[in-house]
Amino acid sequence: MRYAQWRTLPVTQSGSLAASILAARGMTWSDILPHDPFALPDMEKAVERIKRAVGAGEKIAVYGDYDVDGVTATCILTDYLRSKGADCIHHIPDRREMGYGLHTSALEQLKARGAALAVTVDVGVTAFEAAAAARDMGLDLIITDHHTCRDTLPDAVAVVNPKRADSVYPFSELAGAGVAFKLVCALEGENEGMRYAGLAALGTVADLAPLVDENRYITRRGLETLGKHIGISRLLALSGRENKPVTADTVSFFIAPLLNAAGRMSSADTALELLQTDDTERARYLAAALNDFNERRKEIENVMMRQALEMCGDGGGTAIVLAHGDWHPGITGIMASKLLERYRKPVFLITYDGDKAKGTARCPKHMDLTEMLGGCGDTLLGFGGHAAAAGFTLETARIEEFAEAARNAAASAGQLPREEALLIDAIVSPSEINRSNAMEIAALGPFGAGNPEPVLRLDRALIRRVIPLKNGRHLRLEISAGGVSRSVVCFGFQADGFPYRVGDTVDLAFKLTLNDFRGETSAQMELADIR
Repeated sequence: MRYAQWRTLPVTQSGSLAASILAARGMTWSDILPHDPFALPDMEKAVERIKRAVGAGEKIAVYGDYDVDGVTATCILTDYLRSKGADCIHHIPDRREMGYGLHTSALEQLKARGAALAVTVDVGVTAFEAAAAARDMGLDLIITDHHTCRDTLPDAVAVVNPKRADSVYPFSELAGAGVAFKLVCALEGENEGMRYAGLAALGTVADLAPLVDENRYITRRGLETLGKHIGISRLLALSGRENKPVTADTVSFFIAPLLNAAGRMSSADTALELLQTDDTERARYLAAALNDFNERRKEIENVMMRQALEMCGDGGGTAIVLAHGDWHPGITGIMASKLLERYRKPVFLITYDGDKAKGTARCPKHMDLTEMLGGCGDTLLGFGGHAAAAGFTLETARIEEFAEAARNAAASAGQLPREEALLIDAIVSPSEINRSNAMEIAALGPFGAGNPEPVLRLDRALIRRVIPLKNGRHLRLEISAGGVSRSVVCFGFQADGFPYRVGDTVDLAFKLTLNDFRGETSAQMELADIR
């Protein structure tokens, strides 16, 4: 009904249902241990220079980014340095005025404020001009980043990035907050670093870093403590989730959008202050401000999306390339993601003001934006990011030239199949749908990018009742299979247009979750698809 194809992973014989799922995914029960931070390239150089700066009383500037990953990374490093008595300031560029990246003008301001050392987090690995300017003005620069590197690296004291071509670090997919976390671990030891695991987990999940290997280690431990954070607890209270377990979904759907709203609509410093404050009343005020930013963001996004859809027409061509002079640059990333989901082809959205333009891009999994943008030649002033998400700058006069180059680059990258398959982890019998298996599956989390929540399949189930919920916006099915009766919650499946009726025999793809109701925990089937 939702997917044209279901693809089931090969059957494995590994004991329990959860163990079979792990084996099918090529994973094991053994917990991932943290890797040695000094295996990251240039980590020794970075640690030596930072310790020297702290010991000499030099002013250290932490230069971050305005998204959740950048803000949490900034918070981790500034808090640690200040706890060691360092004279530490921070800078996060304004999205609307300066845009993403390491800017020479900002470094000049930090130098003027007395900074002798600047340490970037979540940014800088492609900032060749800014790095050269820092050298020329006598400002030592350490770059910590996780974005895709070019063939050469900026001229800096150290460039700490697990994606460097010469890196021997066992895991290349750390988020920016994860790299900042590892820097603190290198400076102080793993035990000291663990007090920042909650912030590192927040940045990791919000940035859609794959929740495997060390990211899973960081996130599992960080989520356990995140609800106790004063600022985060105020955000959770806004959505009625205070004192409830914090999951990766909680971060993705409730915490991250509110924190991101600061950088999108105003200054990311509001989000940073919320993460830094230990004053409950101040945290309540800041959380309310973030909520107001997010509501305003939604209003503007609705207007911009209507305009974008009108400009798209039938969505023809190899890529979606749209430019508008009145679009808010803080919202184009969300729009690009939604247009990608709708049209399933590369999306490039551009805002312009005067002779300068800024763009954001998203593309399907099988494509690489860094390669596509690299193929756009001299139409761009600069670009950076990941394979699936990137930002770029250009001259307004060259937008049409870039659009043609982007469409050609997308055509060279190939086309995604029209229909996406639903991945099934295991086929189960009715007797396996129980609380014990639901608890073991929950232990495979946290679930998110790179480690999706398992999807199971139950064949030949008889529909006995179809019950509309929430004014027909959701359903509950009462089914029987193998002589066992079950209830299936169908979020987002509407009563109007539901093609199956009482008496039909269907196959169900579903997630087996735990449902807490009035102090009782039971297994719950959540429908993913039906045929």
